[in-house]
Amino acid sequence: MPPVHSFRDAGLSFGIGLDASSFDDDEDMLREVRLVWRSYRGFGDADLLGRRDVFDAVLVDGRRTVVGEDGGGRLVVGAPADIAVLDLAEMSADVLYSGFDIADLLLTRMAKRHLKRLIVGGRTIVENGACVSVDRADLEAALLRSAKAARAAAPPDDGRIARLQGAVEAYYGAGFHKQGGR
Repeated sequence: MPPVHSFRDAGLSFGIGLDASSFDDDEDMLREVRLVWRSYRGFGDADLLGRRDVFDAVLVDGRRTVVGEDGGGRLVVGAPADIAVLDLAEMSADVLYSGFDIADLLLTRMAKRHLKRLIVGGRTIVENGACVSVDRADLEAALLRSAKAARAAAPPDDGRIARLQGAVEAYYGAGFHKQGGR
């Protein structure tokens, strides 16, 4: 677990995003946000991250790591805005009282199945939960053909990748990363 409390104490920001290694490989960024929220909850009033910290890490600082400092990530006049429209009614269908906190609902229930529309740079990318900007099946087929062609053209591995993976596992398993590189 990254020591986000140390980052914050040092005045550093941190972002939350996907790097093709989402939890159980479901590519659900909203679920990843929930995982971070739950992972950094403390006991009683000792939460390591507040709601705003988590949302800023996703919407502001996470965005900054991808597109740079462009003023985006906040809804303010003139700022670039990517907008996700979530189905709040579906998320709260079994909630029995009307005074629930929307931020708490998002941080405990939101998942990609609730995404109804995604607008990026003024262009609709997702509509009614489905990607409308590309033909996913065609794109996946083209990527798979390209990967197979690249693999066929690559020199033989001769076990180099397995040896490298073993060395990395041994390095971290021995705790060398915690000893200042010694």
